[in-house]
Amino acid sequence: MIIRDNFNSISKEWITSNFFISEKFIQCFISNNKSIRHLFIKQNNNLIYSQFFNINLEKSSNYLNNNIIAKILFNLFKIKTFYLTNSFFTNVSSFDINSKINIDSLLKKINNQIDYFLLVIPDFLFEKLDTNKNNGFTKVEIEEEMLIRDVNKWKSVDDYKSSLKTKYRKKIGDIERKSKSIEISEFNSKEIKNHKKQIQKLFDQVLEKSKFNGPRFNTDTLLDMQKNKICKLYGYYIKSELIGFSSEINFNNKLFSYYVGFDKKLNKENSIYGRMLLETIKNGIDQRCDEIVFGRTANEYKSNFGAVPKKSFIYLRTKGKISNYFMTFLFKKLKKQDWKQRNPFKINHSNA
Repeated sequence: MIIRDNFNSISKEWITSNFFISEKFIQCFISNNKSIRHLFIKQNNNLIYSQFFNINLEKSSNYLNNNIIAKILFNLFKIKTFYLTNSFFTNVSSFDINSKINIDSLLKKINNQIDYFLLVIPDFLFEKLDTNKNNGFTKVEIEEEMLIRDVNKWKSVDDYKSSLKTKYRKKIGDIERKSKSIEISEFNSKEIKNHKKQIQKLFDQVLEKSKFNGPRFNTDTLLDMQKNKICKLYGYYIKSELIGFSSEINFNNKLFSYYVGFDKKLNKENSIYGRMLLETIKNGIDQRCDEIVFGRTANEYKSNFGAVPKKSFIYLRTKGKISNYFMTFLFKKLKKQDWKQRNPFKINHSNA
């Protein structure tokens, strides 16, 4: 097993069928997010893309409900974190595994080479590891990813609207009415360069509302992805002023709408975010996608549009046995916020 922090040193051996860890895809993240270490793990034909960074656990205290002591501890420290996935794109597998990896040998290699405090493994990778009950990990439920399934059953956005109950059709109508002054267009390369700073600013506004976030995401990543025809970027304008943007990645008949930004002060009056979700649904239908995959924020709001949750978990442990013993107490206190699932579809159009 080898671990490298320079992709060029392993590129010839990095042979994968997983697009989301292909050189074309991950170079967009490597080139534009240099404040973190990008690490590449290879064992035989197994590949794992991972990231190492310092995080402040202040926002994690949102998961701790009323545990005051735990909240104080989480607010005090910056944690050296080794995350065995792409922290900027957590809805997909950032690995290509063809045989079980023994977790003890993996931990031994990581512990010898990486000076971390917290190790985080997403559920879909943990399931690929050869584990035992005494590995010291704590399973924690995190915010769900939100999906709209069977998108191709609708022929048009009007067909989608007609499948909604009256109450939710009215909500869509309100969004369309409030957002009628918004003009939407796909960014070209010149527009992207002109709006680089505003795109980052708008994205950061949305990130402020998230329950937890890792290292700061540089939105220049999206510009490279657009340049490489990985994603499309759309600008939302009011009187020629950029007040929002959205992004879409269409891969294997799945439409990923993961990165958005908008002016929070203008959102309530103009329903910018609601319009973005509606436009994404329209594009998914027009492109004959099977599924639309949204990010992990505003889950209850997204459920008004027919999105349903897919449960997600991470596995946590610290490097040292003693610290892990004490931190396990805090890990077990982490609870995601409850929210109410809306059911906007008529019975014969259920998206469950």
